[in-house]
Amino acid sequence: MQWLGGSTLWPRLLLLRLQDETGRVQLLTVLPDCVARQQWRTVALACRAAARAQINTPAV
Repeated sequence: MQWLGGSTLWPRLLLLRLQDETGRVQLLTVLPDCVARQQWRTVALACRAAARAQINTPAV
């Protein structure tokens, strides 16, 4: 799976645009009540770190 631009990361809502190996795009909605508290924190922090890395990466 590849994370696509246009994903939305809000404090209480993650809307992740993902593309699989066949090119199919899916929207994954993650809400805090869908996972355990520590899992939510882990996923949210990982998404924010990945977004920061993607934004700060110069285009080739």
